[in-house]
Amino acid sequence: MSACREHIYNLLQGSLLKKDLSGARRAHFLMVSHGLDSVSVLCDHLIRLFSLCGQLFEATLVFCNVSQPSSFTWQASIYAHVVVGENNRAIQLYHAMHASSDCTETSKFVLSCVLKACSGMGRLGEEEGRHIHSCIVKSGLDSDVVMGSALIDMYAKCGNAVEAMKLFNRLPSRNVVSWGAILTCYMNQEAGFVALELFEKMQREHIEPDHVALLCILKACGTVQASKEGRIIHEMVVKRGYEKDSNIGNTVVDMYARCGSLDEACKSFHELQTRNIVSYGAMIAGYAQFGHGFLALDLYDHMQLNDMEPNKAIFVSIVKACGVAKTILEGMLVHGQIIDSSFETDVLIGSALIDMYSRCGSHEEACKVLYDLPNRDVISWSAVISGYAQDGQGFSALGLFARMQKEGIKPDNISILSALKCCANVGAIVEGRLIHKELIRNGAVNDLIIGNTLVDMYAKCGCLEDSWRALQSLENHDIVTWNAMISGYAQQGRCILANECFINMQRHGLEPDDKTYTSILAGCSHAGLLDQGHDYFNVMIKQLGMVNFVEIYGCMVDLLGRSGCLDEAVDLLHTIPTPPDVVLWKSLFTSCRTYNNKELGKWVFDQILDLGLNDGFGYVLMSNMYADDNYANMWEVLDKVGAKEKIGSMV
Repeated sequence: MSACREHIYNLLQGSLLKKDLSGARRAHFLMVSHGLDSVSVLCDHLIRLFSLCGQLFEATLVFCNVSQPSSFTWQASIYAHVVVGENNRAIQLYHAMHASSDCTETSKFVLSCVLKACSGMGRLGEEEGRHIHSCIVKSGLDSDVVMGSALIDMYAKCGNAVEAMKLFNRLPSRNVVSWGAILTCYMNQEAGFVALELFEKMQREHIEPDHVALLCILKACGTVQASKEGRIIHEMVVKRGYEKDSNIGNTVVDMYARCGSLDEACKSFHELQTRNIVSYGAMIAGYAQFGHGFLALDLYDHMQLNDMEPNKAIFVSIVKACGVAKTILEGMLVHGQIIDSSFETDVLIGSALIDMYSRCGSHEEACKVLYDLPNRDVISWSAVISGYAQDGQGFSALGLFARMQKEGIKPDNISILSALKCCANVGAIVEGRLIHKELIRNGAVNDLIIGNTLVDMYAKCGCLEDSWRALQSLENHDIVTWNAMISGYAQQGRCILANECFINMQRHGLEPDDKTYTSILAGCSHAGLLDQGHDYFNVMIKQLGMVNFVEIYGCMVDLLGRSGCLDEAVDLLHTIPTPPDVVLWKSLFTSCRTYNNKELGKWVFDQILDLGLNDGFGYVLMSNMYADDNYANMWEVLDKVGAKEKIGSMV
């Protein structure tokens, strides 16, 4: 019998090394045949072997046949359940083990296994994890670096970074495992900068980073777009010989891609010994994120030529790339692939499709995708609302915004901002007020971006008192806030109030920018305040210099032209850093007609023709300029400038 037992033991040992399922089943058969299926030492190994082979059912059968399981048998069964992710059952077995009179002590291995089970349950596992923590403290193991690292990992994965950091700071000595656990904690909490600070501290303590720490810190660099630090970590990876590791290599590509360093990402991508779906996904996502839609599509085609099937993440990125490139044909082909892969009901992919169709101007198709989604969330609704808003279809966007709320979906900031902008563009003040009331009710009105949009919405709807009240209700103001208010006053010709805002803005330590001056000069132009406009323009030149702000020069040319200072307007046009565009020439041309300056008007008309413009605006103005004076040889003059034939074709 002892020889048979030894043979089975050796068979189990060899099968464990190879994770050989057939060897496990052969050993099990021999144990049952020779009445050894209750021998703890053999059952312990067999349970572990079945779990490593993914056969939890068979591992459980072995455990159940042991009449008096030892502590090692319990450990093996708990470990088996943790390996396959049966975390709840692993914890139940732990409590059952404690309830057994044969098992009064708990090993560090079991405690580590149960903590891992708690980690696998996320936030739901924290309560049980705290119970295990108290057991560890009672056992005097809380200062043990292995137990401490396991506890840090448990609290981190349960989302309690504060408790994880407390434990980390209390450890009398920290090794690379505990450092890796705390780095992973903050990385998972999307606190990339904290992770970078901790990594620097780890190096100051002369702890050599391992595979886990390097992976974590590379991800942190990508998350916060710390390309400089990322390059340093990359050099560290190369020096330690980790660049051949596929996980590390893919993470390097992803880090550079997220940082927008696409040339370095591409170089790292091509240096990979083997490229898999993760490598392609990182590169495609980078191209899509930074506006290189066609490069993303080329790489997507190359990936498929290598017989790689796109996954959910790649579908999201490539659909985004189609939207960026505005290639609706390719987008529709990808949409077909998504349907073939049964991903069409996924909310993330659906939202990406909606955004793509909206960018391509196919709003009906975007709506169709939205209504086909079984579970429409605020992201998918926001995508289609934003699409209509950006395309200038304000009423349609507001209709969808109302329908979204009827379906019980609470608007997020993106959909609220889109709706408020639509209210401003179409003058829907009633809807704007309703949205404002809802924001007050939800306490979201203090958000600066939303507050600025409210100020702008009321101003563009002509409700300047409401706009001013919205401004005053904000705890903080920035240049956008004041610009919206100044623009509103300027559009209504209330230049005194616009000037007061201009002064107040500077009192709050904010310097005016080009948009501020554009608004204030436009107001002076509409009100005919030449001297005041001159003063503002001169201040702008001193502050901003002779920079290429065409809109500002356009406002000043318009002001001079409206005031009859045509020669001065021409002189100003000659000082613009870049050649004047057609808008500036047309503005001056209109003033020439207003003041009946035919000679200058003809010269300006020639400048418009030199720009290659062939629309009817200039020709009509030229004809009106002479017709107003009942000029006898009007058609002779118009024929000389080539206007007669053009006007005849327009009639």
